[in-house]
Amino acid sequence: MTKFSVDYSSLDQHFNKQKVYKLKDVQDRITKVAFDVVRFIDGDHTIDNLWRIENTTDGDVIVAMYDENNSGKIEITASNHQDDTNWSAMPDKAASSMTIFYKNDPIKKVALKELNVENKDANVFCKHISVKLATNKNLVKSLLESIDKEEANYLLNKYPELNG
Repeated sequence: MTKFSVDYSSLDQHFNKQKVYKLKDVQDRITKVAFDVVRFIDGDHTIDNLWRIENTTDGDVIVAMYDENNSGKIEITASNHQDDTNWSAMPDKAASSMTIFYKNDPIKKVALKELNVENKDANVFCKHISVKLATNKNLVKSLLESIDKEEANYLLNKYPELNG
């Protein structure tokens, strides 16, 4: 390539990213974020990388939730939960169970089947349960009552704020 040549094919790939994919082609590369919103597992987790599932005559597709004219100017509404909560939950690799953590200490492992949660919804459910545990003291109390008494006493001594 000469000093002033331009590789237009690489520029085209960079600036004209695909905005629609057939769902069946990328189903194993996406994870559900909300009811009909997904994101690529290997992508970064910014708001610009959210995709919406839509039904078309050619089958289900995912469509980018941003457009060229509005890229980077998507409004984000505030929610009532905190991202820095002490509670977290993580599904296992098979998405058949989840482990609930408080301040990175494992509290309990729960089979998602017992909660009527499908494997494909494991990530969304784990995020939801983390928020619920951070805001619902009765749920925390029920969780602590469901574990061994020695373990519960250890947690309550280590984290007295869980007594509330």
